[in-house]
Amino acid sequence: MDFSGQFDMLLSGVESEKSKREVFNDFLTLSLYTYTQPFYRSIKIERETREIYKQYKKSDIEQFQTMLTLALVAIDARIENFWEDVCIYSGVKGDDSKSGIYISIESNSDREERFFTMREAESRTGSSIVRFADCMNEEGFDYLRCLKVIAGEKDEIYFKITYLQLAFRSIAGEVSLLDEKGEVKERLFTPMYFINGVYLKDKEFEAVKAVRTGDILASKIKGIGRYDISDD
Repeated sequence: MDFSGQFDMLLSGVESEKSKREVFNDFLTLSLYTYTQPFYRSIKIERETREIYKQYKKSDIEQFQTMLTLALVAIDARIENFWEDVCIYSGVKGDDSKSGIYISIESNSDREERFFTMREAESRTGSSIVRFADCMNEEGFDYLRCLKVIAGEKDEIYFKITYLQLAFRSIAGEVSLLDEKGEVKERLFTPMYFINGVYLKDKEFEAVKAVRTGDILASKIKGIGRYDISDD
């Protein structure tokens, strides 16, 4: 099944005077609020949601719901480049250059917890983060238990997609929308950030140190982007 093509067909079927990119952005906003509202419930979110609803017919809102379901299925099926293709269809142009990926083992001495931290300054759609999480699983590290992500993006649409990608895959993440100077305009945390105890147990941590994390993961992530792995 052509998931991205099917998504584009549904998106194109929404009746609106707005551009396709604007409609896509509204869809992302409603989808993002679906995931954030339990943790960020506010009058502002509810007001913005109502304003978006007013701009579309009931059938279009139902179309958005179908699109969200399709996106969930595509991500669950590990369809690579789904969001990238959807962005192209929607007129969202990204930079072809690859951003730097930085992974380190960090610790919280107060709670005696140790975990991987992945930092990506320009996440685009967040696909490289998801691929790295899959690499961790392939190497025997459960990212649900020992990975935290700190990601940022200057484009509003990419910011929302990255958040949704991490939320869909249950990755503990902190995602920020940045201005041109790199200052944080908005910051959101995925549900797993709040509900998951992310850490490597003592024996696991010692095993990681013994085999050198960089050695076992470096070959896996070469196709994802530039990287720097440190065990410090």
